[in-house]
Amino acid sequence: MRKLCDVILFSCFLLLTFVDVEADCEGSLFAVNSTYSENLNSLFSSLASNVTTNDGFYNTSTGEGSNKVYGLALCGRGYKKQACVNCVEQAIQESQQRCPNRMKSFRWTTRDNDNASCLVRYANHSVSAKLELFPPTLSDNPLNIEEPKSLKLFRREWEALTNLTMQSATSAPENSSVVLKFYSVVRAEFTEFANVYMMMQCTPDILSSECNKCLSQCVLNFQNNNWGSQGGAGRLPSCYFRWDLYPICGSSENMTRVSMISRATTLPQGDTVSQPEYDKKGSGIRFGPKIRT
Repeated sequence: MRKLCDVILFSCFLLLTFVDVEADCEGSLFAVNSTYSENLNSLFSSLASNVTTNDGFYNTSTGEGSNKVYGLALCGRGYKKQACVNCVEQAIQESQQRCPNRMKSFRWTTRDNDNASCLVRYANHSVSAKLELFPPTLSDNPLNIEEPKSLKLFRREWEALTNLTMQSATSAPENSSVVLKFYSVVRAEFTEFANVYMMMQCTPDILSSECNKCLSQCVLNFQNNNWGSQGGAGRLPSCYFRWDLYPICGSSENMTRVSMISRATTLPQGDTVSQPEYDKKGSGIRFGPKIRT
């Protein structure tokens, strides 16, 4: 058990150091002492405490007119209260440091000390119940799947795992009372790899079909740009996707264990992940630092 905890903490360290890219900053600049700045600081001051009192997801707004700020915070399923608070506060601090005076930002982040993951997002327009597929960001491991591993076999098993994880993440009924309903983490056995981990999560204010579209886009972005790497992550304002050969930070709770060896043999050759129509803005994919091992 101690060895597993050490592996998870080590993986969290790698994730924190090399996977979490700079918060995506968008929109025009605002003055430091402006009304918008004051409203944003006011929103930040209550975001962390309110997310835990609202079962892990909270959206709000403050201000009026053109100075109104909208924001939301989300924690991973199975979170501990203080861990969620710490993660959200860290994401806020990172957004302030990396996106100073920008109107819009979203940040999926992890906190290794607490084994927690979370999202903080704000904008000068409503962010509630709206699917957002831009801007996309990607990170990958600089190491590739090595010979004599069969990349063709790995791809079929990986796609089977992707479909299974996505189905699990989006299977909650639309009227589900569970706040963190769009979430799944799977640990799978492959033919040539004992453990492959995959995690997917969407904000719970969008529809199941929209969550599926968002996650499909994340997966497709990774396949088109980073296929062959030994791990990677894709982020959009409405969803998060990550896979690795090591335990993923913030995903130790509610893990499903499966074998993909027999499942992959029933799949057709080629891509099996649904490919949604690409957002015209999606060509501007932002790449984060490499994931190092």
